Amino acid sequence: MPHTLAVSTGLRGGVYTLRVTGEIDLDSCPRLDAALRLPVGCTSVLFDMSEVSFMDSSGLNLLLRLRLRLLKADIRLVVVGLTGQPRGLFDLVGAHEVFGTADHTTPPRRVTASPTGAPPTVRSRPPGDRTTPAQ
Repeated sequence: MPHTLAVSTGLRGGVYTLRVTGEIDLDSCPRLDAALRLPVGCTSVLFDMSEVSFMDSSGLNLLLRLRLRLLKADIRLVVVGLTGQPRGLFDLVGAHEVFGTADHTTPPRRVTASPTGAPPTVRSRPPGDRTTPAQ
């Protein structure tokens, strides 16, 4: 029985959200790659993996290629909602240090990247809050 992959997308306030459901593997990567055509006005990408049950090395490779493409375009990438096997894969290979990751799926209020290419920092603040977050 083939495993299914579903992707829903949306753009709000410059944040392009991809919500992925199912398995990210060699068979499903071409379909996911098609959803990675970014809309005009995109300033950051929120890759929601909260409903991903499995990801193999081809899925990780797809995310790495996406990260490089976005870095060249000065677009931030944040991976959220890692659980189960995909989280274990990120832990095993140290991918949390390469990608900006967060446990929650709330779109970030502000995403900043280091000029050295380090993973972005995610800071969530309520609308209208202009205070500087504590470091």
